[in-house]
Amino acid sequence: MLHNRFMKCAAILMLCLMAPQIGIVDIAYGATVKIPVGTRVLLRVEEDLTPQTKGVGDKVPLSVMNDVIIEGKTVIAAGAPGIGEITISSKQGVVGAAAEIAFKTLYVTAVDGQNLLIDGSLQVKGKSKMAESIIVTILCCILALLATGQKAEIKKGTTLTAMALSPSTIEVK
Repeated sequence: MLHNRFMKCAAILMLCLMAPQIGIVDIAYGATVKIPVGTRVLLRVEEDLTPQTKGVGDKVPLSVMNDVIIEGKTVIAAGAPGIGEITISSKQGVVGAAAEIAFKTLYVTAVDGQNLLIDGSLQVKGKSKMAESIIVTILCCILALLATGQKAEIKKGTTLTAMALSPSTIEVK
């Protein structure tokens, strides 16, 4: 009888230890998933960006559009915050020079609170009117040199895709 009781306890202990490996039990907390380099993250710009409102080095608020799922686990949740940084910010100028604005992505926040480095960028340049300005000046009037190029703006809600820069291990629930 003691032998049977010992065998039952041993079997239950083995089952408890092996359950996560054989898929009987899902670990509720403390499991990890590795995010590989190149994992795609769809992002949304959270405010309008123009050279009048943002300068080089200013931060750009972003949010994740869709859950990023690896091995059946959400590693980056939809709505998670991200940050970008303005890399080009030039206002429209005289002689038809167009405005331009660009930013690069820096990171997004994973489900365990880690900031994951990502690589992506977006650039918008207004249409230059330099040729028209010079031609009108030559043919007509020097005041045409005061004509400006088009504005540049990245609208709130614009989307872009960024990719994970390095492998990261994320703790998931």
